[in-house]
Amino acid sequence: MAITIKDVAKKAGVSTTTVSKVLNNVPTISEATASRIKEIMKELDYHPNRRAQNFARQSTRTILLVTSLEKNSAFENPHMFETMVGLQNALSKKNYSLNIVGIRKDNGLDVLRDVISQKSVDGIVLHISIITKELENLIIQADFPNIVLGCPEYKTQLCWIDNDNTLSGELAAKHLLSVGYDTIGFIGGRKNDMGSTCRLEGVRHGLEQQEITISEAHIQLGESSIESGYEMMNELLKKKDRPDSVVCANNYLALGAFKAIQAHRIRVPEDMGIVTFDAYPFTKTTDPNLTTIDIDVYDLGKQAGESILQILRKPNLKIQTYRTLATLIENGSTK
Repeated sequence: MAITIKDVAKKAGVSTTTVSKVLNNVPTISEATASRIKEIMKELDYHPNRRAQNFARQSTRTILLVTSLEKNSAFENPHMFETMVGLQNALSKKNYSLNIVGIRKDNGLDVLRDVISQKSVDGIVLHISIITKELENLIIQADFPNIVLGCPEYKTQLCWIDNDNTLSGELAAKHLLSVGYDTIGFIGGRKNDMGSTCRLEGVRHGLEQQEITISEAHIQLGESSIESGYEMMNELLKKKDRPDSVVCANNYLALGAFKAIQAHRIRVPEDMGIVTFDAYPFTKTTDPNLTTIDIDVYDLGKQAGESILQILRKPNLKIQTYRTLATLIENGSTK
């Protein structure tokens, strides 16, 4: 005969309610009591019926990550996996599972409408790349627990969490000035790329604090690709008053810029300094390695997981904040 929760409670000398609270990680149970009950569960080989538990509490104990999953997504957005790992680890500590669904612009509304109407998950985490006004309206009208990975570019009622990209850009500019560079350029994504735009804003602010203005001629914006980084760095190097250092908004642009600098036989870091963002995937592939502002995408996922669980506990809670702080990893691409 299968061991039941009553058997565990009897052996532990507690009520079934106490055992249930231990199973659900309720903090009111003392650590000593919880440890003793868990030991008895292991001794009796007791395995709770999660499906029955979830049905009783009208909860799936599941969070859905909604993002874009196209071919080559892992290469175009290598940080997404690390973010997912942080998210999953935070959820698993509270016995929640993580499901993932990929949507496109032409099917996103239908997919989310089904998820919300069927209540197949307790809450959703959405990547900023798939957010639209239509998706927002659907989620807000349904009053469905949510958090967005990234700050939307417009005022929103959605919950969101993000890295402070502006502060990261400021840190990059201040570092270049502190090690002796005088003229800073910037290579970034399109104007609608909010991460790149905020990093440029931070670079401007960091320079302005030292009464320095970045020349508009030293700002290059384009696609966030290696090829585009190469082309934009070439444009900067053609200028008579070219900068002696450059901030690249991401690894792809930085690798392209580095290749262009090499092609012109310019020495790094002696004649040109480079700072980029994110520790992966290319910062260790160049010689010298790239100095990096690390935004810790694992921590972003972890804090997103903790935040969505907070929202589930307190449905009226509104989270809109920058949580993760960047750190400077100084390598050989700056003096």
